[in-house]
Amino acid sequence: MQELLEQLRGVMGVSGVMILDRLERLVWKLLPTRLENENIRELEKKVRDLVDLQVGTSSFRIRFSSGWLVINATNEFILIILAREDVKLELLNLVIKVSMAKLRHSKGSWVEPEPTTDFQPQMGFLLLDAINCVGKHFRMIVGLTNCVSLLRKAKDDLLPAFPALKHFSVDNNGSVSIIRGSERHLNRTVVDSVARWCFRLKEMVNARTSVVGFDIREVTADVEAELTPLGFYWSYQRAASRVTQES
Repeated sequence: MQELLEQLRGVMGVSGVMILDRLERLVWKLLPTRLENENIRELEKKVRDLVDLQVGTSSFRIRFSSGWLVINATNEFILIILAREDVKLELLNLVIKVSMAKLRHSKGSWVEPEPTTDFQPQMGFLLLDAINCVGKHFRMIVGLTNCVSLLRKAKDDLLPAFPALKHFSVDNNGSVSIIRGSERHLNRTVVDSVARWCFRLKEMVNARTSVVGFDIREVTADVEAELTPLGFYWSYQRAASRVTQES
């Protein structure tokens, strides 16, 4: 990764480079020393929010009085480049194209890693926490009645492909629960099912009102440590990737 940073930084006119891994939340950077950590974190957050408004792979430039902010994003990575006004954009675009290809190769072709935790039926309650955290987040945006309706419709839409969702119910307060006794029927397929349910809900809310800055890890922070080894976040990101490829 350092080699890629230096390759991009070596383009005449480029003053700084950041690479964000969208799935693992890793950051690599080669930035001017004048930038404070607070400025860097703010830049990262604003770029993530901006990219969340885009669909699939996106590439755009923002011009300022002192230069350019160049952003390239895929489902896996966000590349951020700070450049002076005199940067040769055609040359920079060529280097970016090569760099993004290397990034994709380094990540592989969405080969799912082995979960680090053996699935046990009671782990369905961790996934229950995940969908309830997401539901609570969107209730504040679209209101209780709309959120209940969207939760139920998202589940119904997904049921043919994800039958594990039949073991969940949504009450009139927007609370999702596992139907009593159904937890013993849950297996690992429920991880993918609930991840897709969370993503589908987000997309349905976004169709009504723009969803900005939604971070699944942040929204489910209370159970992130338990969800990660189950492969939940990978399943969520894969859902986003699949929808992009189909659109």
